[in-house]
Amino acid sequence: MEKKSPLAARFKTGDRVGIGWIYSSCGTCRFCASGSENLCENFTATGRDTNGGYAEYMTVPEDFAYSIPDIFSDTEAAPLLCAGGVGYRSLRLTNINTLIMKRNMDYILIKCKIGGSNESSRLY
Repeated sequence: MEKKSPLAARFKTGDRVGIGWIYSSCGTCRFCASGSENLCENFTATGRDTNGGYAEYMTVPEDFAYSIPDIFSDTEAAPLLCAGGVGYRSLRLTNINTLIMKRNMDYILIKCKIGGSNESSRLY
């Protein structure tokens, strides 16, 4: 982050952050309250409704900026901000009880326990 508003509190100047597809939402409707901001009637998208995405600099509400851990290169982190969000949300909606992620070379192995079953499933 290059510069922040005096009202911003989540990040500090110099933090490494990324911005996903959802640029902002109202934060108060039933969809926002349930974590489904993408269904908000006031949803705005990065690059579609507001400038940015491929820009060198842009502004974003801090609730829609995400810290990027140092273990990821920019190339590895970029897909997680959009396409990875779709996969994560899909997994979250399945009500998986256990989720273990291990980063190994070029792929992520997700081992999970589905519902009340004692069997584990592997998703690649």
